[in-house]
Amino acid sequence: MYGFTTTLTDVSFDEAIARTTAALKAEGFGVLSDIDVQAAIKQKLVAKNDVRAVADAAEQRLRRACASLGGH
Repeated sequence: MYGFTTTLTDVSFDEAIARTTAALKAEGFGVLSDIDVQAAIKQKLVAKNDVRAVADAAEQRLRRACASLGGH
């Protein structure tokens, strides 16, 4: 499965959502939906060479947003 996670402790669910949304916004992402896309669909899309650079850049931004949350 493709992905990464972080765990926030000592914050409420609502605070975690607010902090995550703010971290994504700081990296230029908008939250369109909270439903996860299946890994198989992601892998097929990223396998296309012209999409790979966009996917790599998005991953870097997502990892920075995740790291900025201070979780583990």
